[in-house]
Amino acid sequence: MPRDYSTSLTTRFSYYVLAVATLLAVGIAESDQRYVLLGVSMVLLGVFLRGFVEISLSNLSRLHIDHYVKGFLEGDEVSVSFIFINRSVLPIFFAEVVVDHTKHLKRVSNSRFLVNLLPKSALEIRVVFIGRVGTHRIGPVKIVLRDPLGLYRTQEIVLYKEFYVRIYPKTTYTILRRIYSYARSIGLSRSREAGEGVEFRSVRDYRPGDDMRRIVWKTYARTGRLVVKEMEKESSLKILYLIVASEDIFKGVYGSTPYEQIARVISAVSRYVASRSDLQTILMLTPAGLSEIYRFARGYESNMNILKVLSSINYEAIFVSSSPLHSGEISRETIGSRIDLLIKKITDLISREKTLIMIFTDPIASSVEEFHKLISFLRAGGHKVIILIPLRSLYDIGSLKDLPALLYRIKILDETRREEELIRKFRSMGISTVALRPEQMIQSIVAEIETFRY
Repeated sequence: MPRDYSTSLTTRFSYYVLAVATLLAVGIAESDQRYVLLGVSMVLLGVFLRGFVEISLSNLSRLHIDHYVKGFLEGDEVSVSFIFINRSVLPIFFAEVVVDHTKHLKRVSNSRFLVNLLPKSALEIRVVFIGRVGTHRIGPVKIVLRDPLGLYRTQEIVLYKEFYVRIYPKTTYTILRRIYSYARSIGLSRSREAGEGVEFRSVRDYRPGDDMRRIVWKTYARTGRLVVKEMEKESSLKILYLIVASEDIFKGVYGSTPYEQIARVISAVSRYVASRSDLQTILMLTPAGLSEIYRFARGYESNMNILKVLSSINYEAIFVSSSPLHSGEISRETIGSRIDLLIKKITDLISREKTLIMIFTDPIASSVEEFHKLISFLRAGGHKVIILIPLRSLYDIGSLKDLPALLYRIKILDETRREEELIRKFRSMGISTVALRPEQMIQSIVAEIETFRY
């Protein structure tokens, strides 16, 4: 712990000095030793309190701090605890501790604490947040030392450096059951081709080399014919989730922004795709830059890679006014360079094998001409492309009721018209475009995936 921090006088000290001077003046003028002794005692007390603060300041060098985080899913309580361990034989009293944090994370508890640490003791403080998808800054933890009368204070001292907490999108089992039920109810999740699989297709005559375990012995006992079960072949897909967004997609009601809804959709769909052992990955371009790129993978690995990318969003980095992708400041050259960058990265990522590419975007980030360039390039490679645009009015209003919902709908009327106009333009150019709605949007995406399978 650095020792060059200074102790300053507070405003209260000025009144304290005035009181001391008054007592001494009255005592001398009236020759009353009681006032003089009281004034001298207050002077000595002031010196003692200064030493009290200086000793506490020197003890900070022996103060150890650690932290742990409990909770990592959106919508749940995320508890960040700090443990202060005083290894000194001297106490630390009247220490004001402040836990700084990003303003984009909703706090539901105090972040300022008055800490008193006895010698050789430990103390735990806790700050609680409501989680939202992303990577959020916690800290730095700062401390200000004071005396009991508030005459002296130190400058803010950084005790613990900032760190980041990652919050993942929540995929409930209710949503997953709904996806599987929907796929089975309409006959999806089947390739309709003979081969290895778990879905029954038909029976045929036995051929030399067939697996004996597939023989239908009941049919043999009844007819004397050897027949075997023929199953439907499991086909494997390659799916790329591509998010191209401006900062507008991250704005809105806490927990209900278009991005948070998109993250939940992709989280649920990727879980389903992982259960089908299909290849999948994600690529995301935001005002903060390009996300980490993971290769195509299957199963649990692919799902975790996608969740890592979705939870890597740093709101503080996105809402930087100097960002070239700042809302309202996106020039045609900037959009064009973004599309060129995407084409290059996608080319490096996908092979010539046919891939289903789902592009999630918003009106600010979208240029019809430049996106047509991207989609034409992808179609030329034999890939299927779908554009999915979240409708802000249908996402945010879900968390509002009655009059607030009406006022909000009026406020974003122009934006809603702009979204609808963009969708019409994409569709008029022959680009498959889906307007994402809160109801049944996951089922629509699953239907597109299973249709692409065969």
